[in-house]
Amino acid sequence: MKYPTFKNSIVLFLVVTSPLFLYAQNLVFQDDELKSYLLQKSGVDLDGDNEISIEEAEQVTSLEIDDLSNEFHIASLNDLSGFPNLEWLNATHLDALDRVEGLGLQHLTYLFLGSNYSLSYVDVSDLPIVDTIYLSDLGDALDSLSIRNGGEHSFLSLFYTFNIEYACVDNFPSEFDFFQDAMMLGKEPTTACVSTPVEHLNEMNPIALFPNPTHGIVRWPDEIQVAKIVIFDIYGNELKQINNPKSLVNLMPYPAGCYFISIEIGDKEYHQKIIRN
Repeated sequence: MKYPTFKNSIVLFLVVTSPLFLYAQNLVFQDDELKSYLLQKSGVDLDGDNEISIEEAEQVTSLEIDDLSNEFHIASLNDLSGFPNLEWLNATHLDALDRVEGLGLQHLTYLFLGSNYSLSYVDVSDLPIVDTIYLSDLGDALDSLSIRNGGEHSFLSLFYTFNIEYACVDNFPSEFDFFQDAMMLGKEPTTACVSTPVEHLNEMNPIALFPNPTHGIVRWPDEIQVAKIVIFDIYGNELKQINNPKSLVNLMPYPAGCYFISIEIGDKEYHQKIIRN
């Protein structure tokens, strides 16, 4: 009689605990202001639990983020990489936004970045099918730009955006000529692009992993002594920690997607988002 009792208790245990695996996993945001905006203004929180689950994010194909009232202080759009089916993005009047890069949105075709007066760096080279790009009303804030993604864009706008210092473009005469008029005096667009021009690195982060996007291997300059590397997935789960690494990290064991790399140099810690193709 003991064996049937033991067997029944196992069945009961499975019935009680299995619902725990049914709870939706939520996106982890690096920018709390962006999360607050999306929860309050965008309607993506379908179940009203004040979180954005992976399932909810996957249903979103268009987003308009417009903070004209300056209620939020969104400094980064990187968390939007958690919305893999996004096709249309409008981000305007975000006064704290100074960089747009590493979105890695494989389905995005339309991008509008307008009236973001602190926006100095834009790299959309990891958006493979984006063909409509508005960089409007940025004044002379935009210093560095890369739109080279291997395709000819059907529409580009630089309305009231000028004095660009560095522009990486695709090798199409029309694209080259279009950006020429918006360049700083004495500068011209280039098709001989580098992953991240050294002169345009964020001064707050002295290390930039490259190439980004990558097929698996990312590196950093040999002269930078890195004490520790930690790899996280897009949901904030730690995947691997490497102490005293050499000048590269291998993402090939992991599937294509977005990853966060924590980099420890001396007593400081820096973070970079990497797109694994």
